[in-house]
Amino acid sequence: MMPPVVAVAGLSGVGKSTILTRLRSAVPMQVLQASALIKEARTSGDGRSLTLDALRAVDLDENQRLLVEGFAQKIDRTAPLVVLDCHTVIETPKGLIHIDPCVFASMNVKAVVFLEDQPEEIMRRRRDDTTRQRPSTEHLGFVQIEAIQQARTIAAALNIPLFVHRPTGQDGPITERLRSYLTPA
Repeated sequence: MMPPVVAVAGLSGVGKSTILTRLRSAVPMQVLQASALIKEARTSGDGRSLTLDALRAVDLDENQRLLVEGFAQKIDRTAPLVVLDCHTVIETPKGLIHIDPCVFASMNVKAVVFLEDQPEEIMRRRRDDTTRQRPSTEHLGFVQIEAIQQARTIAAALNIPLFVHRPTGQDGPITERLRSYLTPA
């Protein structure tokens, strides 16, 4: 039997990994990070993997295929909940690419939680990561609007709920949302 899968999406730097790390003590779950699954599949023969910026410049359809395959291989079918740390849009050198809802359907996603924050706060968090190119605060605002709209499109296409979580300093709402999808013991 497949455990329920919840996609936790948001821009890079919004705090997905940080929140999910905190929530692991309150909600029993397996967390799979989309970019890590893709990077693992794209590791070269000499053991070197692509940078996150380089992943954005290669064939994104292939990346999504690798994501779905990697997800199927790594999912713990005994987990009470699986959370996919992911994105709904990808910034590429050629522009913004919207992730097709069929990718989420292929992983049997039952709900989308979108983490949203002020672009200035995301930019502040991103300053610590000097390994990647970063756009302006104004551009981040535009990308976040597009990402939320794509999350709505995904949820509507799959007829699943979408919950937009804004940081409040309290993890209670997102904790309860994730607990609501736990497989009964």
